[in-house]
Amino acid sequence: MKVVTKNGLPLGLGIRVQSSVRGEQHRVSIRGWMDNQYIIADIPNFHGEVIRLAPQTGVTINYTIDGTFVSFKTAVLHTFYQAVSLMILDFPRNFETYNLRRHQRQRAHFPLAFSIEENAVSPKQGTIRDISIKGALIIHSDMLQKGDRVFLNFQLQTGNLANLPAEVRNIRVNKKNGSEQFVSGLQFLHPHDDQVRVLREFVETRLNDRRNLKRA
Repeated sequence: MKVVTKNGLPLGLGIRVQSSVRGEQHRVSIRGWMDNQYIIADIPNFHGEVIRLAPQTGVTINYTIDGTFVSFKTAVLHTFYQAVSLMILDFPRNFETYNLRRHQRQRAHFPLAFSIEENAVSPKQGTIRDISIKGALIIHSDMLQKGDRVFLNFQLQTGNLANLPAEVRNIRVNKKNGSEQFVSGLQFLHPHDDQVRVLREFVETRLNDRRNLKRA
């Protein structure tokens, strides 16, 4: 359940977030908080071993909640190494949010295999030019029609997407020179939880990379 804290930070009890500690990425859960004082989260572990953290260790937290990407930097205040190991983080005074539903497309250039039939032996080839949690823009040389349903197979940095169903919502001729003659806008159709996770984490990673470049 989403809760907006007094300073406007959206949080949720038990939500999974991406924590960056010493340059390493870990998935942890939010266990609680007190407005403007602290946030309680799991201590990350590596291959089953809980990471040892000293006070004032810097931590970057990224997550998506109700279509909003949230990012902030904080530091460890205290740690508790027990049956459930927890870290107490300084409550962020500043944070960034990004509406994924409004600003969702990320530029891309990934090879793509697609077919009308699931698990086709000889799928067609194309290239993803931009992608979001909801759909993608692809270029390809084999003709498709508006309303066609296709199955997509492609690899992102955050995981493999196999037999992701999509519908062709629009199509136009690619006027630029090259072997790929068509540009199609696709809408993903009922992706399962693992596919949504891969897409969401990819968009989150791109947004976080963009913010780091702006800060540099």
